[in-house]
Amino acid sequence: MDIEQIIKRVAEEVYQKIRAEELAGNPIGSIGGGEQWILSRMRPDLRFDAMKSACGEVKTSKAKTLCIPEWFVADAVETLKDSDVQVATIVGLPGGTTSSFAKYAEVKQAIVAGAKVIIIPVNMQLCQMSEWGAAKNDLAESMTLCKGKTEVYALLEVDALSCDQLGTAAEMCSACGVDMVMLSAVMSGSVTDAQVQAVKQKGVKVGVYGGVTASTKAGYERAGACCFAASSC
Repeated sequence: MDIEQIIKRVAEEVYQKIRAEELAGNPIGSIGGGEQWILSRMRPDLRFDAMKSACGEVKTSKAKTLCIPEWFVADAVETLKDSDVQVATIVGLPGGTTSSFAKYAEVKQAIVAGAKVIIIPVNMQLCQMSEWGAAKNDLAESMTLCKGKTEVYALLEVDALSCDQLGTAAEMCSACGVDMVMLSAVMSGSVTDAQVQAVKQKGVKVGVYGGVTASTKAGYERAGACCFAASSC
């Protein structure tokens, strides 16, 4: 399987997982605590009416951030302007494999539209090859415009890396100045407590994006996670 096929497969699995989670929902709304929540609606087939519905839902949830596709950011910002909810989006899907120039352009558009949190996937292909310098440069260049304007969360696909590699990637993200490292498990479906610990040990704030349920959340918190992105909160 060549790299183009791999990228296509990962993209399809990312969106299938997001779609499945949003249709099923996760029974975590009753769990309290001082953690940070992100309501995720990152579906490529999200319709305008569903985006508006998500804006209403997030106002009554514990989440203070709504993550939606970039093309709906401006509309969501307008809809939520009288609330304390901030709008986030993810650029560079899938797996950060788009060029740093492309991610830079997406970031610029998101900032202009009013996004307050930009989630940037780290290039997993470069990390797997231990091309840490190239991966760092790619992330740093992608987030150049964010300084003083938005928060930046780096997104790591845990299934692509060992725990040691996750630690190295976390150090790299910290050196770039990200506000948080989010962990996602597209292939396996669930981040492990050990993976959260591997990142937390590097002194960075850690979040889990997707696959958060009542049964997994407690373990993530014990491992050091403080932010959770889910389709229901």
